[in-house]
Amino acid sequence: MAHKNFGECSKWSITPIAPDILSYGYNPYWDAETQSLYLVDYLGNREQLFYRYDYAQNRLYSATLAGGLINPTFALPMIGHNELAASNDKRIVVINWDGVSPTATTVRNITAIEQNPIYASNHLDIGGIDPEGRLVTGTYRTVGCVRTSDVNGTVYVFRQNGDIVPLIQNLDTVAGFAWNKRKKLFYFFDSCTYTIFEYKWSPETGEIRDPRPVYTFPATKTYAILGMDISCNGNLFVGLYLGFEVVEIDPKYV
Repeated sequence: MAHKNFGECSKWSITPIAPDILSYGYNPYWDAETQSLYLVDYLGNREQLFYRYDYAQNRLYSATLAGGLINPTFALPMIGHNELAASNDKRIVVINWDGVSPTATTVRNITAIEQNPIYASNHLDIGGIDPEGRLVTGTYRTVGCVRTSDVNGTVYVFRQNGDIVPLIQNLDTVAGFAWNKRKKLFYFFDSCTYTIFEYKWSPETGEIRDPRPVYTFPATKTYAILGMDISCNGNLFVGLYLGFEVVEIDPKYV
């Protein structure tokens, strides 16, 4: 559905791209094909939602959407169109945006999940595209890490044939995932557990199996683990929200 990301390894550095603009930049997604970084402002003005950083131009573009969205947590570029797949509460919608214009428009709904009233406290969380182009996202509980019921979050994979398959269930949050395409592995963590799990991943179906804990952060109330990506050498980069750090983890040796 959306762009696959391929590219060679390069040296990395940390450079601010939107100082004093974003209230809560969320779910950054690098599109190698266009050399662009897409993200949403989760806690900002509900109409000023979408951002695209153009690496070649060193410029940040943004767009408003009339009426905004409910709890927008991701906006991912789709193949061959000036369109984004974006979250809208527990719905996924298509947004028309060329990545430059100051306005965007809602095109259509793609699908909705967890529409039963028992899931009223759940919302879509982060989203990403697996190495075979499938959308993967999940739901989080607005009550956070406090267990008040047995209705919890789930990670889903959206197949091209329209099937929606749950991958991991009984979660509090869906706060970080990444794929190692070469080794056919999937990494995931729930912020409330402080543990990163490794799964065997099927390129054919997008499904996962055989979870293995690879790293557990010290339990602390001074930061939350939020956001994860993977480097060309298979190491994981994890953000520490309110810890003001990004840590690198080698899952092969932990």
